[in-house]
Amino acid sequence: NDEVHYLQVNGAGSLYVTGTCSVRRLELNAGRVIINQNVGSVANYRWVFTGGTSTIDIVNSGGTNDIHALTITGGQHLLKRGIQGTTITAGSRTEGLHVAGGAVTIDAGSRNISAMTVTGGTTTVLNAGNPDTPTAGITNLLALGGTIDFSRLARPMIITLVEDAPSCTIIPSKYLTITTRNPIGPGADGLN
Repeated sequence: NDEVHYLQVNGAGSLYVTGTCSVRRLELNAGRVIINQNVGSVANYRWVFTGGTSTIDIVNSGGTNDIHALTITGGQHLLKRGIQGTTITAGSRTEGLHVAGGAVTIDAGSRNISAMTVTGGTTTVLNAGNPDTPTAGITNLLALGGTIDFSRLARPMIITLVEDAPSCTIIPSKYLTITTRNPIGPGADGLN
């Protein structure tokens, strides 16, 4: 498996990352990037998207090519994979998906989001996790700001633990099950 150490997209064009490889550090500032189903990330590193648009394609059937850590602060992004989380080398802390701005759509199929922090922007969750097992679509959700929209869920999904603050809006769905909720103060608007 070939490894790309650093890839930056900062222009008006499009970049298609194909083949079978892993990308250690991916930065998207402007333009468009499409990540092929056989392209993965590397443990202990994070991808950072500050703008632009992206599609992270779904893995092949039976594949386990989830992304380790992804921080999004702007742009429009379609995530069709799970996030497994990793301890970041530079800060020695565990991260998964962090949305601080922009518009993110999660359509991860049966894959799981291990840790998700939302502090801004709009995150729309279409599906994640396997309802037949059942496994959690999102294991740990820290909702501190922005909007998280579950209203377009097409099938049952579980969140194992959610901690939610009043500065966040959560739009629920009849298909959403929250196993444990720890509201901060009155909690997020929409779950009260």
